[in-house]
Amino acid sequence: MLSMPVRSLRLSALAIVAGLVLAAPARAAGPTMTIELDRDAVAPGDAFVCEVTLTVGNEEVESYHAPEFKGLRILSTPQVPNRSTQMSMGGGGTFIQNSYSWRYELTVPPGSKGPFVIAGARARVAGRDVKADALTVRVGASAGAGRQTAPNGMPPGFPFDLLGGGRPQAEPPQSTGGSFLRATADKTRVYVGEPVVVTWSLYTTQRLDKFETTTEARTDGFWSEDVPSTAPKGRLAYTQETLNGRVYQVAPLTQRALFPLRDGKLTVTPMEADVAQVDFFGSAVRAQHLKTEPLTIEVVPLPREGRPAGVDDASVAVGKLALAVHADRTTVSVGEAVTVTVEVRGTGNVRNAKTPALPTPQGWKAYPPKENVALDFANGVGGVKTSEALLLPEKPGTVMIPALELVTFDPETKRYATSKSDPLRLDVTGDANVGAAAHTPGAAPGGPVVENVLGAALRPIRARSRLSRDVGTTFLRSRAFVWLLFLPPFALALTSIVERVRGRLAADSNRTRRRDMRRLVRKRLGAAEAHREAGRAGDFYIEIDRVLRDVLAARLGHGVTGLRRDELQQVLATRGLPAELTSRVLAELEACDQARFAPGGATEAAAAMAAALERADELIGAVEKAPLREEASS
Repeated sequence: MLSMPVRSLRLSALAIVAGLVLAAPARAAGPTMTIELDRDAVAPGDAFVCEVTLTVGNEEVESYHAPEFKGLRILSTPQVPNRSTQMSMGGGGTFIQNSYSWRYELTVPPGSKGPFVIAGARARVAGRDVKADALTVRVGASAGAGRQTAPNGMPPGFPFDLLGGGRPQAEPPQSTGGSFLRATADKTRVYVGEPVVVTWSLYTTQRLDKFETTTEARTDGFWSEDVPSTAPKGRLAYTQETLNGRVYQVAPLTQRALFPLRDGKLTVTPMEADVAQVDFFGSAVRAQHLKTEPLTIEVVPLPREGRPAGVDDASVAVGKLALAVHADRTTVSVGEAVTVTVEVRGTGNVRNAKTPALPTPQGWKAYPPKENVALDFANGVGGVKTSEALLLPEKPGTVMIPALELVTFDPETKRYATSKSDPLRLDVTGDANVGAAAHTPGAAPGGPVVENVLGAALRPIRARSRLSRDVGTTFLRSRAFVWLLFLPPFALALTSIVERVRGRLAADSNRTRRRDMRRLVRKRLGAAEAHREAGRAGDFYIEIDRVLRDVLAARLGHGVTGLRRDELQQVLATRGLPAELTSRVLAELEACDQARFAPGGATEAAAAMAAALERADELIGAVEKAPLREEASS
């Protein structure tokens, strides 16, 4: 009678074990990754689809790395993966399976024979690495005529075509993976001083999320002005553009207005940058290193024909510019200052336009002018440059400031013109003695000197036999007198301590600046020595120029980069650097510019670089030891 229940218990146990065994694969299945194509063979020029699928349980996907498509041309890449989730119940629990898929649209370049290998797809899931097996793309006849379709019946590139990106049909120049950098100029042949607007842009078939410039373009031989960007800071503003029959997403990176300082063929060196996309998990994928082609600008000198006699190149303002002179007021009294402004306004090389000197009227005192430049890129490259001079009349009368002249050259019409200002009349009223008396201590405005003049109303004198209280005795017995007695010695001691601390801090600051400067000099000279040993003459002389300007900037207390040699000479003379040392520094800077482009043999170049390195080391020591005007006076 007990055999039947025992048999039933055994059968139930077997059923439970079988259920657990059947549920075990679903619970123990690990993440898998596969790569599939939408066809067996691909013809050159035909588009095909490669899909990467990652299947996981309920684990966290930490990162994803796209496969490498060596030799294949990428038409489109996914921004985010497609995700699907399946749930199943059994074995006493609920099991979740997630699938992520990335869809790439590719093509075989025309003329390629293949085969091609797609490999390198991997992901990290819950701390474990998952890889997909390599896949071979066989090149053969097309699977079907006309436009190809994906397994789901949609055309290749869907839904990217509907998002406005389009599907490119032609290979862009310099393209690597469908993206490249391009530098364009609004003109390639200009006159000296005529602005050239250069734009550096990113061309891509898919919008990129990360962009980092690794090497800035050098614009030697140009005066450079940055054109303000209208795009939000830190973001790329894309527009659509068709180039060579292919549609791109174009994002301007930077824009500069370049003003050539000399004639000849000037080169804008390439810009280099790293770009990448950010996947669904925040990791950078499809990273690329892009580089622009060098840009050559042909610069011609200003013509001699039609130029007014006695006018040199430095006095010619290039552009459509107008000259005006005005004062803040035209009627003043003796001793009252007048601000006279000379204004150059228009489009062109405003910053380097030389404003005419304002003559000083007889009987007036003039102070050095103050210049200001405000650039405006709304209607081309231009703006306004002002030179404000302060004039002080010392006697009454009427003076006339004659019309000033500015010679301009219009690159569009290729003609010279002379812009003239209107004459300016200034009327001064008052007495010359009044103006002199205003600056003489103790002097009265005029008339006889009257002393000891009392007011009309006087307070009555109080007659009292004694004071109401002994003020002196009360103060001497108070605590305030004790504190007042010790206040002068305490203030003297505190002042001495503060002066010592300030002196020590100043000495430490000077030592720190000198130490940092010597470290920078060693770094620059080390880089120059490396360029010399490698035979890179251009890079060598660039480093020599930089280290000399860095030493001058540290010695003067402000930057000197971008100053012309005449401006730099004026700054050094103002600060009291010896004339002989100034001439040697300027000569060495000029020699660096000439040597960068001078032809010569390898032996001659090596000897010249060695001599330049010795001269630079000697000049650095001389500049550090040379006393400046403020130091000598202190």
